[in-house]
Order: sequence, then C-alpha cells, then structure tokens
Amino acid sequence: MFRFVEYPVVPHSETRQLRPSAVARNSIEFVHVNARFESPRLSDSRAESRHVSPYYPPVPSPVAFDPHASPVRNSYEASLFKYFMTSLSPWFDFCDPHRHFYTYIAKSAHTNPILLYAVLTVSARHQRSNSERERYVADQYQQHCLESLILALSDSEKTLNESLFASAVILRLSEEMTEPSPREIVNSHTVSAQILIRIKEGNICTSSFTDAALIVVLRQEIFVANLTQRPVGSITDHCNIDTSLEPTSEAMWTYRIIVHAAKITDFAYGDITQRTKERWNALAQYVDDWEQQRPDFFVPIYSEPEHPPSSFLPKIWYCNDCHIAARMYLELCRILLLASDPDASTLRIGRLRRSRNNDDMIRTHVRVICGVALTNAEHYVTRTIAGMVIAMCGELFHDPGETRVLLDLLSVAELHLGWPCLKLKEDLREFWRL
Repeated sequence: MFRFVEYPVVPHSETRQLRPSAVARNSIEFVHVNARFESPRLSDSRAESRHVSPYYPPVPSPVAFDPHASPVRNSYEASLFKYFMTSLSPWFDFCDPHRHFYTYIAKSAHTNPILLYAVLTVSARHQRSNSERERYVADQYQQHCLESLILALSDSEKTLNESLFASAVILRLSEEMTEPSPREIVNSHTVSAQILIRIKEGNICTSSFTDAALIVVLRQEIFVANLTQRPVGSITDHCNIDTSLEPTSEAMWTYRIIVHAAKITDFAYGDITQRTKERWNALAQYVDDWEQQRPDFFVPIYSEPEHPPSSFLPKIWYCNDCHIAARMYLELCRILLLASDPDASTLRIGRLRRSRNNDDMIRTHVRVICGVALTNAEHYVTRTIAGMVIAMCGELFHDPGETRVLLDLLSVAELHLGWPCLKLKEDLREFWRL
C-alpha cells in the first residue's frame, strides 16, 4: 500500500536501545513508572572519563550553582547560550507567535541550573562536529542536567516547576541529534514523548508555555513517526488543541492541522484492522473542511508554478511562520491520505491506474512542501519537514534534474539539525544513481 522508500531499521530490543551518549548511556537508567526516575548510577567508564581527559575543564555540579551570579562561567558557555537563543530557539518557537521558548529561557535560565544545562547541552551537541571538545562537554552538561532532573522528579508530592518540562523537551531534541551507528533509526529515547506527557499530567503547573512545549514534542513525534513508519500515539489527546473548525487565532488554526497530521499518521501506520474506508473518508473530509474554512490570510502572498527544467519546484511566499507550517502540514496530510488510500490497495480493477494517479498527486504535494521550504528559507525549520517528505517519497521521483534538487535540499536538512534518522542522503543518492 505504501510507496515510501524503506530503509534498514535496527530491530528494537531492550538490550540495544539507542541512548544519547556513551556518558549518559553508562550512567542513567530510566524507569517508566509515573514519570519518575531512579537515582543515577555512575559507571566505571564515567568515573574514568573525568580523569582521562584533563584537557577539558570539568563542568560544575548543579549544586554549586549561584543564582546571584552570572548564569554562565566563561565566554564559551556564553557563546553556547547565545547560540541557542539566536539559532536554536527558532526551531522550538516555529509557528508560535508568542515565542514561548525564547521568552521563557531568556528570563528563567539565570536562576534555573537544570534549564541552563539543557540549553548548554543542546547547543554543544549541535556544534559537536566542530571538535571533540563539543562532544565531550555536551556529554557532561547532559549528565548533570539528567541527574538534576531525576532528583527534582523524585519527590512525588512536590509541585513541579514548568522549567523541568522545558528542560526535558530540550533534552529530547539533544537526543535526536546524537549520532547512532550507521543506518540506525532513533525510535527510543531516555526522554520519550510518553514520559513528557506523564510529567505534564503530574504535579507540574500547567501554563501556556507547557501547552506550547507539547506542540514542539508533537512536531518531533510526527517527524520521527513518519521516518520510522509507526503511529504517533496518544500525545494529541494532551495538547489542549481545539480541533473544531470554529473561528479562532491563526496559531490555533495551524495547530489544528498539525494535530490532524498526527491523526492521519496514526491511521497510515497503525492497526490495519482500523484502516477502514469510512475512517479514511472522515480524515479526508476534515482536511477539505479545514482548507475551505480557514481564514483568508492563510493564502500565500505570492506564488509561481514550477517551470522545468529551470525550476522544478513552485515558488510560494508567506509572511508568517504559522501560515508556512499550516501549508506544509496540510500537504503532509494529503500525502499520507493518498499513500494510505484503502481503494488503491483493495480494488483489483483499475488499481494500477489509481496507484499511478495517487503517485502523481503525492509528487505534486512533495514539490509544494519543498517549494515552500526553499522560498521561505529564513524559517529554516521548514527544511527538516522538506527533508522528511523527500526521505518518505523519494522513490517516486525519477527525473535526474529534479532528483538533484531534492538531494541538495535533503543535504541542507541533514546539515541543519543533523538528526540521525534524517541522514538518508546516501541511500537516496544510490537509489537515484546520482
């Protein structure tokens, strides 16, 4: 039924779960009960790492954090913090008009060591290709952040600060950026989506920030789910999104179609016995209704169709990242619906013709997503979404000129965040014979 490129996936097993780093893997054991953690256990390798590498200055323990002093110790940490605020926070705040992460971290990291260590972890991890120093320091920051997070979550009676949830969400991104063995796809996490849900549904003070953070988690889940061909799960039930089609803010309109993309992902990769034509029709109808009833300001400010061979992708300009996200997830909805069309897999008469028609439409939707990403390049989050659909649907493209354009865009997406499960460039290069 699915026409996506299938790449090798390492079978999941308890003895071979992917973990963020050698340091964290050897010292942290996560317990999936009530979102609580066991105390960390230092391994011999962890203890040795503190003495084998005298070149690197030790990262201070969170216990020594002084809220009245500068939150960072030196210019290197200051550069990491600045890097997060200018280069990485836009990823978290994509389609968030209130910029919750930028605003919250700017005012809270000064007095919250766990949040600060999470920020420093993901910044160092993102720069890990620069030198061995970034990799080592990222491990140290991540270790201290996890230890502090475990300690804070161990008290079941204490009301938790929302900064703990923010720290966990940031660490989740750090895990995504950790390099596994070649061809492995990340599908398990120390800080999984279900753990984040349990934290949010526990004793934490909910706010607009925690709601915004769950949208970030949802976007991550949609990304990973489609590349690993698995359902997103129940996270949409906890996002506090009004899925009606009543008038609302432009952000809520965008979140509606993101949530619906998650639901269609569940349909496409979920229980085959639930993949009925009636359910497919209902999902498709919501997409049509959303597109018809959305406000007029979601229309692009300008667009041009593709003109091969000079341009294989359309040019579609938007002036708002909510509008960009809405368009991209709308197109993703249509791709998934076409790929999971029950008629294409059950009808014997005309099945080949229908399958070809669906493939043509899928290619069109992929081109739109990629065109939006290239035309609105200042919102670099769009590159990861474009990279995702290229990885999903790459085998449907055959024109050498077009596949070169798609390969270049996939390369940019890989370079942007470096998510291991997005590193499929060489597989597609071989498939396309480029």
